Amino acid sequence: PMPGHDLIVIGGSAGAVEALTALVAGLPPDLPAAVCVVVHLRPYGDSRLADVLRRAGPLPAVPAEHGMALRPGTIHVAVPDLHLLVERDGDG
Repeated sequence: PMPGHDLIVIGGSAGAVEALTALVAGLPPDLPAAVCVVVHLRPYGDSRLADVLRRAGPLPAVPAEHGMALRPGTIHVAVPDLHLLVERDGDG
């Protein structure tokens, strides 16, 4: 473990989904870090990226929500057409 490094951030374009599923498949089930994934997808319609990543590996994957606390061992997926902003506790 790397003290103070408990967040992994991954970004890509719509073509990155295949690489993301391969990466997620290799993550350990006891990962002590939260994972944030941002992929440029069409701004309309529902994204199934969290479902795809959940099936690809051992970690749960959830769509990110406003005000949601990051959880270690969980993949937080940005919603299409929105930014994913992470704030440290107490930063507002």
